[in-house]
Amino acid sequence: MTSKTIEQERTILQHWLESKLPDVDNLTVSDLGDAKGGGWSARIMFATVTGNRQGQAFNRKLVVRFLPDYLLFLGTNLEMQWRFCEAMNRHSDIPVPEIIGVENDAAVLGQPFYVMERLSGEVAAQSPNYNQEGWISELPVPQRNTLWRNALHTLAGLHRLDWRQGFEFLNQPQYGEPGIDQLLNWLVAWRDWAAKGRKLPVVDAAVDYLLRERPADAGVSVLWGDPTPSNVLWRDDQTVAGIIDFESVTLGPPEADLGWWLYMNNLLSEGYRIKRLEGLPSAEESIAIYEEALGRKVANMAYYDILAAVRMAIITVRSVDLHISLGHIAADNNSYTNNPVTAYIATKLNLPVPEIGEDFHTFTANIFPMGDDD
Repeated sequence: MTSKTIEQERTILQHWLESKLPDVDNLTVSDLGDAKGGGWSARIMFATVTGNRQGQAFNRKLVVRFLPDYLLFLGTNLEMQWRFCEAMNRHSDIPVPEIIGVENDAAVLGQPFYVMERLSGEVAAQSPNYNQEGWISELPVPQRNTLWRNALHTLAGLHRLDWRQGFEFLNQPQYGEPGIDQLLNWLVAWRDWAAKGRKLPVVDAAVDYLLRERPADAGVSVLWGDPTPSNVLWRDDQTVAGIIDFESVTLGPPEADLGWWLYMNNLLSEGYRIKRLEGLPSAEESIAIYEEALGRKVANMAYYDILAAVRMAIITVRSVDLHISLGHIAADNNSYTNNPVTAYIATKLNLPVPEIGEDFHTFTANIFPMGDDD
């Protein structure tokens, strides 16, 4: 990443934005800083831009999102993300950030980046866990339910879009025909890329299961890729103010997105041995809400649960390798194969369950550092 000071970055960004917003006079960037509590996979900065446009005061809150130094997903690129936002703003009424500009030259700020408007609203935090504390836990129970219901309606609305009407760029024909085949072929390539020649016993067996049991009648929709409560912005009235984080947008069966939403909700409650916050719909209730909004029944959700878990398992492989490369954990740490995600998959598919030991606790201590109490 960049070795520039924050003031140097502010000056560079200000000059860069002047070229992207030529009709804004006296453009000034202020309040530039790294987002607190953001994910480690991509650097995110917030900024305020002020000036004058056609005699009127101009004031915008912006987000600067960088291409990560270390990629979790095979083929991550900024172009796909900003093109997705532009297509959504043109072809749907689902709110996503407006893109201000994209910079592919890493020399400008240390990594390629794009700038977008900062939507207002609150997300469901993962740390501290929204099931335990935070603004959602302070809402009346019926309003918590409304939050989730509105998010699921938004997800179904995304899946009702025709991918051939402005989203053709998501097609990756090198992986086969759009739909489940393309999604699975990309998954295999991603697994191979992450494995780097190593055996991943549970993941490999689960991928074989996914290939063998692939649904024959799966549809093709625009997929968000990472639909979680942490990537939904809600207004005070519980309506959805926007959706964010499009590193893994693609095409595939809508059940793949729904499966990820359900898997992540389960992980952040039962997976952490935390009681689900009262009022948040169960998996069965969530499916019913989604089906009503989509206008049809979903199918094979047990299959898509395994797909979601395999995705998380591959993310874990990449995460472990990152911490090994940084010297945070030993090179022989076995958390890339022995972790709660692979244990979950093994239990579901009646495979030998990997033993989770001290290696995994060392790994998680680096992901969620406890800090110094002194």
